[in-house]
Amino acid sequence: MSVSNGPSYFQVAGLGVAQSGARTIEAFESVDGKVGRARLEAWRCHNDAGLDLVLAYITPQVGSREVRCTERHGSPTHFDAIVNRLRLTINSEDTSTEWVMLKLAQPKEGGVRARFNLHGADWSLLRTVTGLDVRGTLSELGAREYSPPDRERASVAPSVAFAAGDRRVPMAVFVCTRVLPLLRS
Repeated sequence: MSVSNGPSYFQVAGLGVAQSGARTIEAFESVDGKVGRARLEAWRCHNDAGLDLVLAYITPQVGSREVRCTERHGSPTHFDAIVNRLRLTINSEDTSTEWVMLKLAQPKEGGVRARFNLHGADWSLLRTVTGLDVRGTLSELGAREYSPPDRERASVAPSVAFAAGDRRVPMAVFVCTRVLPLLRS
């Protein structure tokens, strides 16, 4: 269950997630390969057991918005698996709605703990892997289930929509689908 405490702080499964600053990057390469300026909003994801990650909500001048982990500080080394990897792309439906797919980080074949891939998952698998009612948690933050216009994408994984400009929902999706699976592995 998440506890929403404001527009720039919330909790998910015992992890505090708080906005911690912003800066501009002059030569940023987006997930779709476009290069240009970007605004990076840093959020800290931490717990009492020593997890301390910096997550970034990135708005490039060209290309798709995304969330990614940029630093792991003193967090366990297996969190290197998500630093600048396993990005979450934020899609726009229209000027008032954005949406994301809930692909789940899972270990690569062969059991190599330091490497993870993203895989489609249904709500039940998300609950099993995270130990959390992901649908309910995201709903508390204002997300709603969403069916992408592309049927092929819709069959891969559940998606949620949220108000354009909302940072908490994509941050919570990143925590639920990338951070929690590594924390519980």
